[in-house]
Amino acid sequence: MTSTLTRSPHRRAARLAAATAAAAFTAALTFTASPAFASGGGGGGNGGGGNGGGSVTPALKSITFTPASVTGGGGETATVTFASSASQGAVVQLASSDPAVAGFDPNTQDEAVVTPGHSSVAVAIDTTAVTAPTAVTITATAFGNSISATLTVNPGSAPAPDTVRITEFRWDKGVQTIAATDSNPNAILTVFDADGTFTGITLTNQGGGRYQDQRGEVFEPDQPIIVESNFGGSATATVTN
Repeated sequence: MTSTLTRSPHRRAARLAAATAAAAFTAALTFTASPAFASGGGGGGNGGGGNGGGSVTPALKSITFTPASVTGGGGETATVTFASSASQGAVVQLASSDPAVAGFDPNTQDEAVVTPGHSSVAVAIDTTAVTAPTAVTITATAFGNSISATLTVNPGSAPAPDTVRITEFRWDKGVQTIAATDSNPNAILTVFDADGTFTGITLTNQGGGRYQDQRGEVFEPDQPIIVESNFGGSATATVTN
């Protein structure tokens, strides 16, 4: 059974502590894994063709925003893109010149991971109401290099939330599948337990407003889930099997 609802900013604030704890755990794992993202460099020998097992460090290319400017209080998606795919993945550090106006979702904790073989990563940005147009610089850093772009946050009434629908929440023989649709194809959808605890799951954007995640779970989920969009919409569902 699924239903749509509007995300409550009070609920979001209430789970910040839990998200911070989860992020600390993730950061520890990332620190351990970071060497795998470094360029191999070796084996080619004096530029000898790169056949010695090394990899090329991808350069940061751009940061783009969807929408290009945002009304304070509305959702925003920033996409950090490399000039080429990160064959071994990459950790991107994020910074905002004015996080009180445009900061990162508390579940992101100012860091995003590019999965191996991909060239970009989407990041949710939370904005707050302003009384005058405010320019905020967003900076991404990876492999010791940085790139910045400016997001304009405008005064006005925040747009209506998007519509999220959970089309599948299934557990079958140790495999959990979550699928959803969103009226905004640029949304970032994250999954929470019914008590507001972040599950660590961000659904993969499959294009056209379709999102999915499938993974092994030994035990059947014992409570409903909430799928939230960074554009304000959310939905809840109970598991089927």
